[in-house]
Amino acid sequence: MGKRAPSDSNCGVALVLAAGGATAALTLATRRSESAWVAQLEWFSLAFQLVGTGAAVQSLPERGPMVAALLTAGALSAAGGIAHRSLEALAASPVFGCAAWLVGIGALIHEDAMWWAVPVGLAAISIAEIGRWWDRHRDPLGEGKAALVPLEYAGMAAVLAVPLVEIVTVSSSRAIPAVLIGLLLAGWGIMTKVRRRLFVGAGGVVVAIVLVFGGQIAKLVPKITGAGMWIALVAIGIVLILIATSLERGRARIAAAVKRIDELFSDWE
Repeated sequence: MGKRAPSDSNCGVALVLAAGGATAALTLATRRSESAWVAQLEWFSLAFQLVGTGAAVQSLPERGPMVAALLTAGALSAAGGIAHRSLEALAASPVFGCAAWLVGIGALIHEDAMWWAVPVGLAAISIAEIGRWWDRHRDPLGEGKAALVPLEYAGMAAVLAVPLVEIVTVSSSRAIPAVLIGLLLAGWGIMTKVRRRLFVGAGGVVVAIVLVFGGQIAKLVPKITGAGMWIALVAIGIVLILIATSLERGRARIAAAVKRIDELFSDWE
């Protein structure tokens, strides 16, 4: 094993001191918010964060120190947001975390889009959720709240779109992460009572299943020739007729089911 570069050691020591100072400042702020030591500890943490980041830059192209610097910056941002009740500082924390991930994975970004699309989407979702929590429990965001919904949709699209597309372009096995992500989004929607999360998650699961079976059927089509093709077409036509008939007969039941769903989601966002 080679010797560790001095900049690596300096980076590690500085970041540990920065994290320790931020932890002490946050602990003191939650107990004695007016203490003069809080500001001094914060400046102490910020100074060593800058020293550690500078050492991480000197260590490049070694990625480890820069990842550590970004993660520490995210922790300091979150601590500052909690201590000072700052929405901007809290929202910056997942951005630093996402940046640390993107720096750390390196060449994998070019090999598979999931390695960067999913963390970027998660960062967007986290920021939207922080803003939503702030609006409910801290200070109303007013017109700024309208920007949270498109940001959340963009985040959900980022985490779902790539595995869904790769079911067709890469392998049907990509349905596994697509279904898992869809179930997590749907579960998150149920826990938080937000309809868009439930519907996007459930829609992702359905689309993943359809793409898997549709892909398998598409592979079989060129192999069906002669009488087999006509038998398959007739069978598909019969199935479609039966579905249409059942929908027509069950129109009242469908309307009642839709009404019950509306009542179920009446208190959801």
